[in-house]
Amino acid sequence: MKYLIAEPEKLKLLEDSFRKVSTSGEKFVERAYETLFERLPEARPYFNHLDMLGMRGKLLLTLTMMIENVRRPDILDGLLGELGARHIRKYRVPVDYLAKMGDVIVDTMAEFSGPEWTSELNSIWCEAMKSIIERMTEAGSQPISPN
Repeated sequence: MKYLIAEPEKLKLLEDSFRKVSTSGEKFVERAYETLFERLPEARPYFNHLDMLGMRGKLLLTLTMMIENVRRPDILDGLLGELGARHIRKYRVPVDYLAKMGDVIVDTMAEFSGPEWTSELNSIWCEAMKSIIERMTEAGSQPISPN
């Protein structure tokens, strides 16, 4: 297990930037999904039968849990493993869709951060999302263990 980002000062910037944006929680996740469907309309069918209000709440909760556990790699890895397995194996979401959602989250963070968004923050968020997607993908591609 390793941290998403090794440097503690970068972890703090990640946490602080999310805390600021999370005050706009519902608007943030609503915009993230709008952006996803604009960029990747072929992802829309994965959501047609779902309650989008509920999905927005789940996305915000998941992002919050990720950031709250960014300094606890054992907990974070478990969360990402479950998330990856569910999306890749259960819902059959293509891995490249997960990567595009990661890009959308970073871009939505930038949009909601306004002038406080810097190239350093962008780099930190891109690094974190890359690691998140890699961990989700790894878990999602593991064989299902018999119960």
